[in-house]
Amino acid sequence: MQYRFLLTLVNLVLLGVALAIYFLLPSLSTIAFYGLLLWMFVSLALAYHPRTRSQIGPAPFAPGAVPSGPLPSGGSAGAVPLGFCIWCGTAYPPGATSCSGCGRPAPTSRGAGH
Repeated sequence: MQYRFLLTLVNLVLLGVALAIYFLLPSLSTIAFYGLLLWMFVSLALAYHPRTRSQIGPAPFAPGAVPSGPLPSGGSAGAVPLGFCIWCGTAYPPGATSCSGCGRPAPTSRGAGH
């Protein structure tokens, strides 16, 4: 974490230097711009290099691993998902076929018209 923080500080300092060069030494502004652009790409490569990813923490799942536990089921066909009415914002109770706030029909999980 400190590694990326340090890179961020260096990026901010170099941005300030490039802005100072732009206003104080306009003849060198093109060189400063391209130098800053090059450094930004290098710092991104440094920040996201595989060696630095170990400092961030492990990945949520190892490549090829299957999460343990049951996966969520799709529910019964035509059931209304939990959510809110897109017209008035009223919460749908489980199994509702229409909105209790505005009376419009609730969308089904299969989608309208299918």
